[in-house]
Amino acid sequence: MKNIEPEIAISYSQDTQSHIEQVISFANFLREKGYACFMDMLLKQNETSIDFNEMMLKLIPVAKKVIIILTPNYKKKAENFEGGVGKEYRIINDEILRMDNKYLLVTFLPLSTTSISTLLPHGLEGREIIDLNEDQKNGFELLFSKLSDTPIYLFSPVNSKKIKTASKLVKPFELNPLNTKKEIFACIKKILSENKQLLMQYGPNSLIALSNPISTSSETWISIKANTIIPNNNYIISLLEDNMNILSQYECDIFYKFKIHANAFERNQIERQDSEAVPCFPLDFEKMIYKEAE
Repeated sequence: MKNIEPEIAISYSQDTQSHIEQVISFANFLREKGYACFMDMLLKQNETSIDFNEMMLKLIPVAKKVIIILTPNYKKKAENFEGGVGKEYRIINDEILRMDNKYLLVTFLPLSTTSISTLLPHGLEGREIIDLNEDQKNGFELLFSKLSDTPIYLFSPVNSKKIKTASKLVKPFELNPLNTKKEIFACIKKILSENKQLLMQYGPNSLIALSNPISTSSETWISIKANTIIPNNNYIISLLEDNMNILSQYECDIFYKFKIHANAFERNQIERQDSEAVPCFPLDFEKMIYKEAE
């Protein structure tokens, strides 16, 4: 063993000669792909007069990865601690809780027609099994991902800035809801008036902001947008969408301009947008509301 540096060791049950041949082919396939894979049959070719079961028991703890080839017979031997499989399984059972990434459970049997419960020994329930029949269709992508500790999907790092959305204003409790177009437009007029006064008093072109660019007015404006203007806009949208039947097609078109502006205005509050991405407040919406509310 002094000259062996096992990257991968294979634990399996010698069920039939056909199965042994398949395991040999699998081990050779891994070696062809650049992985120093060892199994008992390889050791037997290179050594004589040694206990190969004992050698495998020494290889498993020092191997970087251990592939367990599951079959119903492997399960039986592992659970009853029979023969070489039973001895290997004692080590596996002890290590697997501490070294999750070291052990790979695979099967040559298609899981589409084989019950997992017939393959997994006690202690390994719930663990992932690589169906080599399925993985072969993808060039053994999952197998090599596990062997090389390389993720299949490279996820982005978590952005330090969380995207947030402004809270929506709760509609006022009203036993006598707005019924007529004039009442609805009069309500919207008051809201637009509030938004306009706040914009004039604290907005980027307000006297405070222009006279003292380093003042806290920008922070105040951000707070006002989030807590008052955006909820006001959302209330207007909700109110008109609940009463679309009162609007003519022309008025609908003007309302949609306001809605596009309001949604872009809110997105810009959450994450800064290019100025071209935020349409200006449509003055014809204000004219429409004020005219009907008079």
